Amino acid sequence: MGIVWSGRRVEGIVFDVDGTLTDSIEAYYEGFREVMVKVGIQIEGEDILEPMATGSLIWDRVIPAGVSDRDEKIRQCMELIPQIYREVFKSV
Repeated sequence: MGIVWSGRRVEGIVFDVDGTLTDSIEAYYEGFREVMVKVGIQIEGEDILEPMATGSLIWDRVIPAGVSDRDEKIRQCMELIPQIYREVFKSV
């Protein structure tokens, strides 16, 4: 029972897309950049790297509190993220 790969029984599978075991930073940036373009916001690499490094909320960096339709833009982004990231992370 279970999975056999290359003649060996697989005991477990580790999924890592946060940059610990795989170099996924560029994929995060590309995916988030695509999402933001779709809602009309241009971002730079630092806009992704700084929140990832500090644990701060990315929304505070890319959609500041003063933006009049901020909540709507965040909602749109949250809808787009899963479909765009699914494609982007195929290359990781």
